[in-house]
Amino acid sequence: MRMAAPAARGEGGSGAGGQALPAAAALPGVAPIGAASPARALVLALHLGVVWFVWGTSYVAIAWTIEGLPPFAAAALRFALAGTALLVLARWRGLPWPRLRGVVRAAPVGLLLMGLGDGGVIWATQYLPSGQVAVLGATTPLFMVLMVWVLERGAVGPAAWLAAACGIAGTVLVAGAGGEGVLGPAPPGRRAAAFAAALASAAGWALGSALLRREREPGPRSLLAATGLHLMWGAVAMAVLAAGRGEWGALELGGFAGRAGLALGYLTVFSCVLGFTSYAWLVRHTGPALAGSFAYVNPVVALWAGHLALGEPLGPGVLAGTALVLLAVLAARHEERRRGVHDLPPGGGL
Repeated sequence: MRMAAPAARGEGGSGAGGQALPAAAALPGVAPIGAASPARALVLALHLGVVWFVWGTSYVAIAWTIEGLPPFAAAALRFALAGTALLVLARWRGLPWPRLRGVVRAAPVGLLLMGLGDGGVIWATQYLPSGQVAVLGATTPLFMVLMVWVLERGAVGPAAWLAAACGIAGTVLVAGAGGEGVLGPAPPGRRAAAFAAALASAAGWALGSALLRREREPGPRSLLAATGLHLMWGAVAMAVLAAGRGEWGALELGGFAGRAGLALGYLTVFSCVLGFTSYAWLVRHTGPALAGSFAYVNPVVALWAGHLALGEPLGPGVLAGTALVLLAVLAARHEERRRGVHDLPPGGGL
């Protein structure tokens, strides 16, 4: 589902001798794009499409995975596989293996985004419909704006607050669906705890993203290696949780058969590798309102995906909520332009 991010000062992705590599080396097959290039809008649209629609459908994939596999053990496996793949790809492209200092410095953001962020979503999906879990994630931008304001002491324009308000209001409207989680009906106390876990996940994402934005400078760094490091920290967090719950002993090869295994593969390749790298790019090249816009769109996608794939009911406010979600995205885009944040800096790359 959601994100990892570049490490600070190139510790995880600098060239030999600590020299930063060009931004175009971050992903294979992508050439530098100038400020006037017509591909600027396309690059932004592709990254937004990944975090909006791949992550939106990832809630269903998480539910399918939980049906056949221990949830945190499965998450540890997919984070480890995706993180290893990105680190190997970065090495193949000429980047050195991350140094110990870079690995340690990647821990706070990785544990917040992957451990608390995805961990809360996984736990909540056991007891709440996947669409409702996505709706609760809509509080991420509000947390994000508040934390950026506190940590960076930057001015937040009215459009950003309008985006947060419309996004939250829209997702509340589309949250009219009832239903239950993967494990069936949950007692009120467990359901309340699942809501709290989903909100804690949103707060973790916001704080991790705010810390990530403080790492934007100096200079370009490799998204491949840095995202891989954050995924590996997520794997560590999930592995510890799985061990505490006794999940490793319950993991069986037969659980990988059927749609649980296919869902795990989808989460590994599309949600982890593509999704987290795209989100890292958005955080570095846009402001908090647009980077956090996935929290507005994901619930709409997740609700419809849950309805079609899992039979989760849809409430009557879906159309009105969708309109508010789109208004929130437009307001977020206006805020980025007002602040003069470029979608792709001159000479930058993916």
